[in-house]
Amino acid sequence: GSLELTTVMLDRYDFTQDPEFARRTLVPLADPLITFLSRYWKRDANGKIRFDPAQSLETYHVAVNPLPEIAGLRFVLPRLLALPENLTTVDQRGRWRKLLDELPPVPVADVGGVKLLRPAESYSERANSENPELYAVFPYRLYGVGRPDLALARATYERRINRHNHGWCQDSIQAACLGLADEATRLVAARAAKSNPEHRFPAM
Repeated sequence: GSLELTTVMLDRYDFTQDPEFARRTLVPLADPLITFLSRYWKRDANGKIRFDPAQSLETYHVAVNPLPEIAGLRFVLPRLLALPENLTTVDQRGRWRKLLDELPPVPVADVGGVKLLRPAESYSERANSENPELYAVFPYRLYGVGRPDLALARATYERRINRHNHGWCQDSIQAACLGLADEATRLVAARAAKSNPEHRFPAM
C-alpha cells in the first residue's frame, strides 16, 4: 500500500506540478515509507535486498523477492529522483539512489518456452485470486505501450491464471495499459452491465 500511495502522489504531482504538494505531502510521506522498506530486509552476498520473509500480495503467502515490491520501488524511486532538487535533499537523493542499486531484478522466468513476468522469484501455492506479476503493468507502469518488452508483458497477461471482471479486479486497466483495446472495451462494458439489486449500491 505504501508504494501504491506514493505512486498516486507522484501522479498527482506530475499532473498539477504543485511544488507545495510535493514539499508538504509527497516527499514527507514517501521518504519514511521508503526508508522502512529499505531497512526491513537484509542484503544477500551481492549486496542486493532479499525480500524474505515476504508474500506476493494475498495470493502467494510465502514468497521470496515478490514482484509488487520490486516493481513498485523500481517505478517510484526514479520518479522521486527526477523531482526538482529544491523539493528534496542531498541525503534523500543519496539514499534513494543507493536503494535503487540494491534492488534485485524484476522476476522473470521461462515458462514452457515463453518468457513471462513472475509473481516472485519463488513462491508458495495460490491462496487467493490476484495476479501479482501484472503489478509491473499497473499500478507500477514499468511495462506497457511505448515501454520496453511489451511482448513480454502481453504474454504474461495472456497467460495469467486469475481472470475476473469484478470490483477490485485490474484486468481491464492492465489490458488498456498493454494496448489491448478490444479486450479492455469488452471488460469495461461487461463490468458496466453488471448490477445486483441486493446491494445497497446496485452498481457495485
